[in-house]
Amino acid sequence: MADMINERQSTYGDAWRITGVALAPLAEELYNFLVMVPEFFIAWLMIFNKLIRLLADPYHRDSWEDIIGYATLVIRYIDSGGDK
Repeated sequence: MADMINERQSTYGDAWRITGVALAPLAEELYNFLVMVPEFFIAWLMIFNKLIRLLADPYHRDSWEDIIGYATLVIRYIDSGGDK
């Protein structure tokens, strides 16, 4: 576990902390988003975190692929009619 944490720290820096700091002022809006579209909330948070990680290493291919993956899941959900 320590090896994984050290590897991620060296790759992403403090992205987890920066994400929290960036989102704190948006707490009310995030709550409203969660209530309005809960099926998109986790994907949105994960994409946001991946974008923050890319600030540390914009050439980290996995982060770009993860963003594509989360966005694809949302698009598939929308195309399937979602919970409308």
